Formats: sequence, C-alpha cells, structure tokens
Amino acid sequence: MNKELVQLAFLFLPGLLGDSILRKLTGVKRERVWQDFVSVFVFALLSYLLSEITLMGLNYCLDINIPLVFPILEDGNGNRQAYYLSVILGSIYGVSLGFLGAFIESRNFINKMGMRLKVSKRYGGEDVWSFFHKTFNKEFEWVIVRDHKTDLVYYGHIVAFSESEKERELLMSNVDVFSNETGEKLYSAEYIYICRNRYDLSIEIMREMNEERNERPEAD
Repeated sequence: MNKELVQLAFLFLPGLLGDSILRKLTGVKRERVWQDFVSVFVFALLSYLLSEITLMGLNYCLDINIPLVFPILEDGNGNRQAYYLSVILGSIYGVSLGFLGAFIESRNFINKMGMRLKVSKRYGGEDVWSFFHKTFNKEFEWVIVRDHKTDLVYYGHIVAFSESEKERELLMSNVDVFSNETGEKLYSAEYIYICRNRYDLSIEIMREMNEERNERPEAD
C-alpha cells in the first residue's frame, strides 16, 4: 500500500474519533455524505491545531525542543516520531472535542444563545418528544404515562427513552399501573418497558404528585 495513502488515512483519525463520539452520544443523523466529510475534517483540523499549540506551549514553558509537524505528511527529514506524536495528541483532542460537542448539542447552547439574542425562537433540531425528556424529565422525577392502546396508566420514573424518529419506547422504574377508565390500581412493577406508535402515548406531569412521592419514606 502506498505510504502516503497510509499517512493520509492516519491524518483523519482524530476527526473520525470526534465525529463518531458526537453522533453516538447525540444520535445525530445526517442526510448527505458531504456533511459527514465536513464534520470529520473540522474535527481533525481543530484537533491538530490544538495539538500543535500544546507542543509549542511545552517547548516554551519547559525550554525543550519537541519537533512541530502538522501531519499532512512526514516532514522532509522523515521525522516519524514527530508525525505520530501529532497524530496521537490530535486523537486525544479529537475524543475530547467529541465529548465537548455532544455536551453543547445536548444542552442546546447555540439555540439558547439565539433565543437570548432574539434572533431565533427555535429551541433545537429535535421534536417535542426529545425536548420533553431532555428538559422536564430532569426537573420532575415522577410522571404519568397514559397508554391509549391498552387503556392503562403508568405512574413512575422514566429511566430511558427512544430517539425521535423511532417508535415511542420507554423504560420506567418503580411503576404503579392503573386502569385509565376506573382509576383502580392494578399492580406495581420494579421496571416496565413500553413500545408504542407515536400517537399511542401521552405524558403528564403534576408538581404536587412529585412532591408527595419524594416525601414518602423509603420502604424497608
């Protein structure tokens, strides 16, 4: 295999790592291949810039001479050590940037800033299903889920939820199950998994019920 092609493949390693972590943690789906390429390229570019700045800082502060090689290819002197050092350090920054990007995306910082500046009223790229779980589920621990397909009501804590474009999946814990028609309590379960079409479930929150549930003493 051509040596330059191998080096070129290593060049994109930090970008691939950063982009993979971002997509894994946020569930981002892209419709165009060029969007993936741009994301990988930006992650790689930022990672290598940070790695070079780090090496420059170490050289200055510690009065040492670590070769600086922005790893397009090995430098003219065949300095493989400097090349691989940049790739390794860039990969570390790529992973870090991936986690940072996922944190920013999950908190909708950019959209919140736009709303504060009154340039947009859009909260984010997600639908109301995701918005609800990422926002209100943090403040209110206990929710009421009405299952219109089975005519049941689940009162408990949402542990996990599905992505927006999939079927409505919920994993609930410490659940009390009631009849939606009569309000009669049927049974309790430690965990319940629910999978329905997007219009079969509705979720309600009552502040008073959360305060009452949280004040209950723990069972022995």
